[in-house]
Amino acid sequence: MADREAEHLVGTRARLVEVAGEEFARRGFADATVRAICERAGVNIAAVNYHFGDKAGLYRACVQSKYEKSLAHRPPEGGLGPERPAEERLGVFIATMLERMLDSSEPAWLARIMAREMVQPTEVFDEMCDHFIRPQFAMLRGIVAEIIGAEAESVTAYRAAYSVVGQCLFYKHCRAVVERITPGQGYDLAAVAGIAEHVTRMSLAGLRAMREAGADGAAGDAWAADKARFFSGDGRGMS
Repeated sequence: MADREAEHLVGTRARLVEVAGEEFARRGFADATVRAICERAGVNIAAVNYHFGDKAGLYRACVQSKYEKSLAHRPPEGGLGPERPAEERLGVFIATMLERMLDSSEPAWLARIMAREMVQPTEVFDEMCDHFIRPQFAMLRGIVAEIIGAEAESVTAYRAAYSVVGQCLFYKHCRAVVERITPGQGYDLAAVAGIAEHVTRMSLAGLRAMREAGADGAAGDAWAADKARFFSGDGRGMS
């Protein structure tokens, strides 16, 4: 009896997350209502308070649960230890990031919610950055810093890492354009692997060129001034 009750509670929670995710993506956090979510999920309205505390707690659970599941399934380090060559770790990082971004089995509502958050950030967006995005970016920044021979906290490392991420985001956010301009591209597993290989080659070529040019060395005074501007403010750019 207890096992059946526990299964029922787990099922109710999971159903609420899926339905709420779709509602939040379609209407936005402010316009989505707990009543409409519970009616679609076929549960009592009190279930939201019981499982999540309030609407904000439900919204947070929608985003966190999907990110946690995605990262657990495809961890950014891909099982490689820090002793492996940085070039190899970069390739794995890019491949797993693209797989998470372009996984067609993931619900479309998560991407729509994050698109809304980019335009109108809520406190959940700050939590997402702190708990999920910032640690991954720190890992990537460390890898590219090792390749270019720069400090991980340097402006160079930050911008190089942003450039790597930008290439991957293009295939996510410009997917509709890519599929129309190059309809043979595809986004199946083989295609995503090919994209990852290409992005890795492009990134390594640029990073190696930066290393050969002495990315941080030749213009120390200029980089120092740039760093002061780059990290001015409340310091949230550092991690």
